[in-house]
Amino acid sequence: MEETIEIIDIVREEGCDYPDAAIQLLIPNYNSIDFIDGFLKSLGEQTLRRFDVTFLKIKGSTDESWDRIGTWSVREGVVLRRGRAEFRTIFGALNMAANMALSKNENAYICPVNISDRFTKAGLQTLADYAERQPDVDVFYPNFKIVNDKEHKNIVGYQNWPEYTHKNLLQENICGCSPLIKGRTFLEAESYWDQEYKYAADYDLYLRLALDNKKFQLIKEVVGSHYEGEMPTELLESYNKEIEEIQTMHTPFSFQDEE
Repeated sequence: MEETIEIIDIVREEGCDYPDAAIQLLIPNYNSIDFIDGFLKSLGEQTLRRFDVTFLKIKGSTDESWDRIGTWSVREGVVLRRGRAEFRTIFGALNMAANMALSKNENAYICPVNISDRFTKAGLQTLADYAERQPDVDVFYPNFKIVNDKEHKNIVGYQNWPEYTHKNLLQENICGCSPLIKGRTFLEAESYWDQEYKYAADYDLYLRLALDNKKFQLIKEVVGSHYEGEMPTELLESYNKEIEEIQTMHTPFSFQDEE
């Protein structure tokens, strides 16, 4: 089957006087009923005046989360799009959605988001402020609180992402939850590669950006929370294997740590 995606505008831009959105959220949806209400609530509470949201329904999702997204009352200033995706992997859908989002504003920032995340009230505003103050930075990666229950009530710690160096990026994926990627940088990197890597394709993207000397910036403020549940053993083993293969593939490169 040919890979396609259909984007449906729920709230249209005609006639509105809002500026082009600086942040384009790309949100894959797959059986997310346990998290969707809290996630949508966190988006509705954002202080950022304007941002765009594209939900992607990934093939195989069977619960009621997609219907719940369709009934979401979007506040003024938010453009909501829904897309039905038929792709071998989630990353193919994200690639096409990112290209479509950037066609509306090539200067926007792409922000892939998990529905198991929740933003603080000023989370997106914080990301936007950093992007405005530091236009030379290509990738911002924020700190998130880590929780271990579906209602996000039991905080178990902070995700302490290390300071950015090329070596750190090689050793572990330091970009964390909801990185903010400059649109042109995303396109120049030719987006996600190697679709065979179902779980580690994002790691591959950030590693290639580092090899191209793109600039990363840690946001020390906590801008959201992330549910960290138990991953099925077979998925965890597959993920670890793919990470090891990518790390091995890139070991011939020489890395110069930033001063």
